[in-house]
Amino acid sequence: EEKGMKFISMVNGATAAEKIAVIREHLASSPNYVGDYLADEPSAVQFDALGAYVKEYLAAFPDKEVYINLFPMYAATNRLGTKDYPEHIDQYLEKIPTKSMSFDYYGLIKNSTNVGSDFYTNLDIVRSKTLAARKPYWVITQAGKVGAGNRFPTEKEQRWTVWGNVALGSKGISYFVYWEVPWSAEERPNFMCEMVSNNGEKTDMYYWVSQINADMNTIGKALIKLNIFNHYIFGISKLNTKPTCMNKNKIF
Repeated sequence: EEKGMKFISMVNGATAAEKIAVIREHLASSPNYVGDYLADEPSAVQFDALGAYVKEYLAAFPDKEVYINLFPMYAATNRLGTKDYPEHIDQYLEKIPTKSMSFDYYGLIKNSTNVGSDFYTNLDIVRSKTLAARKPYWVITQAGKVGAGNRFPTEKEQRWTVWGNVALGSKGISYFVYWEVPWSAEERPNFMCEMVSNNGEKTDMYYWVSQINADMNTIGKALIKLNIFNHYIFGISKLNTKPTCMNKNKIF
């Protein structure tokens, strides 16, 4: 608290009432507490239960937020719990009244200079649907090697990932991951993404993200007040060899 850093919590509890009681007793009075981290990449079959909790939580703490992070569109339909990704997003927006929406996308491909071919499609689906719902969205970006099929970003790629999302309207940027995660010996070669190791050593990614955040803190004060009504994606990028030309008009 003395550093002024805001935080969200993850509280375990058997019932919504028990969780809310713990939050009220131990967390809600802190001026730095902003909300509850409820779920990461839930299936749509969980949306009704999650929505019920969110309603109860916001009734108790109307000035706080509940954070839920959703799958990217390359997740299998059996994990999404819907026939396709647009329906997954539609059901979330219909059933879960969070004040914002978040998703992740880790698309820098191993042994390639390409990004996942559906990067902009995913972003446009989320952007258009949250814009229609008048709900801001956040993105968790790939800040390292995240899985066997990915690779570690360069500094330029990390900046592109962040500003590409901001340019299309994202109101919040997160990074996976900050602290070193205790991966198993089998998993460790596929996950090299921490900004700070467990012994406190800062990696290159730490310094790259620090500069990106400083830039966003300056420019973002203006961008956070704006809605993106039009966006254009064109040309052939070093990150994607497929030429694209998209003109989307979204006005409310």
